[in-house]
Amino acid sequence: MKKNLLALAIFFFLLNPGLGWAQRAQPSPAPDPALAEPSPRPKMVLAETEYDAKLNPPGGTISHEFVVRNEGDDNLELEVVPGCGCTVINYDRSIAPGKSGVIIVNVDLYEAWAGRAVNKAVTVSSNDPDTPITRLIMRAQVDVKKPAAETAPTPELPAEPTAATK
Repeated sequence: MKKNLLALAIFFFLLNPGLGWAQRAQPSPAPDPALAEPSPRPKMVLAETEYDAKLNPPGGTISHEFVVRNEGDDNLELEVVPGCGCTVINYDRSIAPGKSGVIIVNVDLYEAWAGRAVNKAVTVSSNDPDTPITRLIMRAQVDVKKPAAETAPTPELPAEPTAATK
């Protein structure tokens, strides 16, 4: 009986978390987020996300500069992708905190689009955790008339002098 009691005492001693080898490491408490210093992050602010170029001749190009401001405290990194082959873009890939950059969007208005409304989108991806993806829209109405260069009137040429006017 003494052996059983001794074995039982050793068994409980070894498994007791405060005394034996079965003691487990206690996890450290999670840091309080209110006390943690916030990490730097960018903040993308666009003055506008849509542009309407109104009525334009077919065969022309519409162009607009979208202004992007970084109101965060880390560099704003951008990647801009056009929605189709008729759209050409040029943009500032990195914008420092407190600075502004531009996204220039050019859309070719094909002659086949005469008489139609055109809506073209550009996708802007950024490292702003609040606004990781934004779409910019370019709108125009393509006129049914021919381009201005083709519709300009031909100037009247003076009549050839005749024997009567000499």
